[in-house]
Amino acid sequence: MCSADLERAERVADALEVGHVWINSVQAVFVETSWGGTKGSGIGRELGPWGLSAYQSVKHVTRCLG
Repeated sequence: MCSADLERAERVADALEVGHVWINSVQAVFVETSWGGTKGSGIGRELGPWGLSAYQSVKHVTRCLG
């Protein structure tokens, strides 16, 4: 969004239920941050540690050593 009133733009950004908001900026995407929509938008998160979680699962291995 573009606005001369940055305080209002921050309030609008806080109120939006979206995955990413740009204020007076180009659509910059950084690999360190997540990318993706919320609710029914998109298929989840990409990039950053949030994107890696889709490819990880917990495995518990117990070994008897005696």
